Amino acid sequence: VKEKENLKVKKNDGKVIPVEEIISKTGYRIQICFDSDKSVVEKAREKFSNMYPTIGVYINFEPPHYSLKVGDFQKRESALALKDKLFGKFKTTNIILGPVNPPQKSTKIK
Repeated sequence: VKEKENLKVKKNDGKVIPVEEIISKTGYRIQICFDSDKSVVEKAREKFSNMYPTIGVYINFEPPHYSLKVGDFQKRESALALKDKLFGKFKTTNIILGPVNPPQKSTKIK
């Protein structure tokens, strides 16, 4: 078993960085569903994924509720742009500050 601090990632530019620098990036996600019924959250996940197939979707379970969050935004303004488009289409649209995945390639919000 490898220790977490020993894991490294080689980036496209040749730089090698510790995994924790990538995983611990702070940014914004939008919570679009919060319910104790997993099927309700799964339906919201499917609806969102059909609307925005390139944006990450994350389901967390903290008894007794499931939380569905979307996106990996570095700037609050970017999260707000999507939040405005989602308003009224989902049960909730709250911007949440927390860990996010590092940016991949530019994702345009339609």
